[in-house]
Amino acid sequence: MNTVIDAWANSGDKRGPSRAEQIMRKMEELSKSGDQDLRPDTKTFSAVINAYAKSGDKGSASKAEQLLAEMEQRSKNEIHLKPDTLTYNTVINALAKS
Repeated sequence: MNTVIDAWANSGDKRGPSRAEQIMRKMEELSKSGDQDLRPDTKTFSAVINAYAKSGDKGSASKAEQLLAEMEQRSKNEIHLKPDTLTYNTVINALAKS
């Protein structure tokens, strides 16, 4: 699924960032229903943040920051969501383009 999220990030489609996030949220829903193979992780969140960063749309930097804050909060109990260097660099990129 991360590949599909990346594809939306690179598509140039205005719907790309929101579609990427919808897919990630669906992955969360499915993983809570028992399909642990679809559990979003740092890579998933970073891919969605990248979709927002690449869009350069108004509000995209804010959305990237919100997703980072969510990761930081949730990673206290869910270590697989701990932001990495790529995550932080992608948020900085989103801020630079805003």
